[in-house]
Amino acid sequence: MGYDRSSYYTHIKKPDLDYSILWSYGKAIPYDFTKEFPEMSSYIPEINKEINNLQEMRIDRDKWRDKYYEVLEKYNALLEKRS
Repeated sequence: MGYDRSSYYTHIKKPDLDYSILWSYGKAIPYDFTKEFPEMSSYIPEINKEINNLQEMRIDRDKWRDKYYEVLEKYNALLEKRS
């Protein structure tokens, strides 16, 4: 999560706490905060997104392929700088 104890106390006082932070706490505890905040489900990272059909699978595959190529290009650029 990357937060220290004082961050927790700051976070619980914020009425507009970002759902991504709340999701991180729920993952660490573990607890599903979408029971109290149903609208939070749209803010959960796509790691938990269920793929229901072939078209969604292709979209997801293409997204991760493109992300891989992007990271690979950055990695190769860093290697070239080191040489």
